[in-house]
Amino acid sequence: LVPMSPLTHEGVHYNWACAFRKQQNKKQLGFVHGTLHQGYLNSLTAKISDLAYEFDAERVLVMGYSMGGFGAFQLGGWAPDAFDVVISVAGYGLGTLEPENE
Repeated sequence: LVPMSPLTHEGVHYNWACAFRKQQNKKQLGFVHGTLHQGYLNSLTAKISDLAYEFDAERVLVMGYSMGGFGAFQLGGWAPDAFDVVISVAGYGLGTLEPENE
């Protein structure tokens, strides 16, 4: 399953379940200063759980490289019960916690 971020809506951009406005975007890094989009995260993790159940999965892994690693941290942190393993290579999960004025 490879998710796509929602399209821009009413001036709000989306990147790996973070919602941000252009004025929050510093140097094209909108994922650094945004807020988690709860609806997106709830829908995606519910879909993953449904598919795992439907296919009787023994393990559920979320993994990614770079921005995908950031997304893996977002999903694993949002719904830890949905995943057995979170693998992030060259990703990070602290960006959304930084104050906007820094």
